[in-house]
Amino acid sequence: MGIDETEINETLERIRKRRADDLDGLMEYIQSIWSVKHYGRCWKDGDGTWHFSTGGWSENEDIVEAMEQNEAWWMMNWYLSKRGGHYEFRKITERE
Repeated sequence: MGIDETEINETLERIRKRRADDLDGLMEYIQSIWSVKHYGRCWKDGDGTWHFSTGGWSENEDIVEAMEQNEAWWMMNWYLSKRGGHYEFRKITERE
């Protein structure tokens, strides 16, 4: 993130409090703060699925942990986790 500890804590708290129905807004915000872009990746594919690969970078892991602590948001948008720190998010429909 490249910011001081107070800003990091405020950023993580902003993620924890994000509205559950705001998938793209939160993902775009996170993409703007994603740490060490050469270590981890954050992108949206053609079907609207957001992909996060943390690269094992602790600041990126902190971001994903804050997302998970936002339980309503996580339940509505988490789609898949893979070993090695890869996560996928998309709007979950009743049919899935």
